[in-house]
Amino acid sequence: MTTQKANIDVIEPTTSLIDLSKAHEDSLDSTLIGYAVESIEDDIVLVEFVDSFETGEEIIRNGIVVPANANPKAWRIGKVVLQGKNATSTSQGDYVTFPNNLGIPVSNVVVKLGDNNFKTVRRGQFINAQRIFGKLYKLSENEGA
Repeated sequence: MTTQKANIDVIEPTTSLIDLSKAHEDSLDSTLIGYAVESIEDDIVLVEFVDSFETGEEIIRNGIVVPANANPKAWRIGKVVLQGKNATSTSQGDYVTFPNNLGIPVSNVVVKLGDNNFKTVRRGQFINAQRIFGKLYKLSENEGA
């Protein structure tokens, strides 16, 4: 009996109207100067990286700093900032893990979260909700030691 392994790089989203899996190859970085993102469509999720320094050119793993370009397919950790109505498995503020290479990177994107509540996402990514591997629970310093 042989088993086949699925390759995450070639799996197409089954319910999403907008597929961001190949967008990363064609875009450098998305900025929206002069605009604030007020809503997101379909199953798109905007996540802000929480596993890097402010420059965003590195990934921090267990206290070790690794250049982000050393492994473009690295799993990333981010915090959900905004999501479309079909992204039902996460909520704003959730920590999630996802592949770095299957979305659209963004920097300095302003997000409108309420009437007069704005947040600037310094480094992050738009990604299909189906590409999120899972929600994470952030341990306190006393937990998991």
